[in-house]
Amino acid sequence: MKPHSLKEPILSILEESKKRDCRERLVEMYIALQPMTPVLARLALKQFVTAEYFEPVYTMHTVKTEGIETKLGKDVFSNPSKKSASRNHKLTDRVVPSKYYKYCDDFTAAYCVMNEHARKNNMTLTAATITLDDDICLSSKVYKRGIVACISERIKGDLRGKRKGWCRQALVAIEESDNSLPVKDELGNLSKRLHVHVLTLTSHETGEREEDLRLQLKLLGRAGIKNAVEVTTCYIAELPYTASIKLDEEFNGELPHTESASYSNPERMGIWKGNNKSGNEVVFRRLPLNQRWADYMSKDISKGVQSKTFGMINGLSREVAKFKESKYREGQAFKRIDFPALDHVIAKLNDTKVKLEISKVLEKYYKLVS
Repeated sequence: MKPHSLKEPILSILEESKKRDCRERLVEMYIALQPMTPVLARLALKQFVTAEYFEPVYTMHTVKTEGIETKLGKDVFSNPSKKSASRNHKLTDRVVPSKYYKYCDDFTAAYCVMNEHARKNNMTLTAATITLDDDICLSSKVYKRGIVACISERIKGDLRGKRKGWCRQALVAIEESDNSLPVKDELGNLSKRLHVHVLTLTSHETGEREEDLRLQLKLLGRAGIKNAVEVTTCYIAELPYTASIKLDEEFNGELPHTESASYSNPERMGIWKGNNKSGNEVVFRRLPLNQRWADYMSKDISKGVQSKTFGMINGLSREVAKFKESKYREGQAFKRIDFPALDHVIAKLNDTKVKLEISKVLEKYYKLVS
């Protein structure tokens, strides 16, 4: 059983035992994972409490565990009551220390909350990038409530409430643009133009489509620029060309060199190889928006065009606060589990009894989804 195939069973097990002590629930989940080896079962449980949901950080150096390639993962959630919980964390590459992967608990939690809404309500995670118009860049920098509040309120509607804006939950991150034309104020002073990343939900059933989002955000975009607002439900991930991929090519044939060619093979749709900007051979893959996109949005929050550069609208922050508190408790419980002792106890149990307990847990899951 592969780690990425365990998301739904684990979520169901947790749902079934909400009233129990947090550590007891995690132990129950660990026992349910025993068809895997202890090392991989522990890895799967760690990924659950860090909310990775088995989407490994592909940009990091590959580590071999029991002969299986795994990736460096995130740490457990920080204490939500501390300021550091809203800052970037870094995962440093073991081979090239100058390379690192950034993420933020707030962005991870926001993705998880909205992804759950998308799963339950047949909605789609959607991202938008807006290159802001001159007047919005200038006015937002002097807005008394701060730049994040200014942009967020404009997304929800205009500052005076005359225009109805976007009503779905959204995560908003503001960055300075290095490649766009600077903005000039009335005195002739130049400053960097701002752009905004938005992660939200769309639905064709409720009339909140990607095109509706584009039209709402177009009012913020830089005038006269065709691509001032870009909306997407997927992205292209750049993955390392590993030994396992090379071995797969030896058995199943070479990967295509263009995205269009990849669609001729049902097993390799949206996967192709080529060279990145540095000239290294890599594998490209078109993916629906996932946690890695939320991590990408958090990359510059520590730089700060002002003191805070991200925000959440339409009730998202309240749900995120609850989610972070829950994950923090799970993380602390995970750290208190004595895994070697637990493995020793499980090994002593009658093999038939363990299998029976596992089958009961999985039977509950299949009844829930059937």
